[in-house]
Amino acid sequence: PPRRNGPHMNDKLKQHNITGFPSGVGNNVDEFADWYCNHVERVRDIAARNPSLTLVEVDIEDSTIAKRMSDMFDIDESCWGHTNANPIANPDLDLSEVQVSQKYNQIVNKKA
Repeated sequence: PPRRNGPHMNDKLKQHNITGFPSGVGNNVDEFADWYCNHVERVRDIAARNPSLTLVEVDIEDSTIAKRMSDMFDIDESCWGHTNANPIANPDLDLSEVQVSQKYNQIVNKKA
């Protein structure tokens, strides 16, 4: 779920010069969702028109993605871990398997 008080991805993207994300767009979830879907389609189209490119799309929510990426790219599974994970937004995370966000560590350390 999105954070109540941000920062949100669309806030960060609005600060950069990103193709198809014109100034003033992305002020609400619907605008951002439309832009994002169009962006994905644009990237897929570019990859389809250029046979020298290989587009790799992964479901970052897939619990088996580290193993699958390791198999695909012949790189050790440990390289495909969770970094900057937010246990508040993702309460089902196994904290022994992830690197949590600095903000979460600050909150936990204040409570201790």
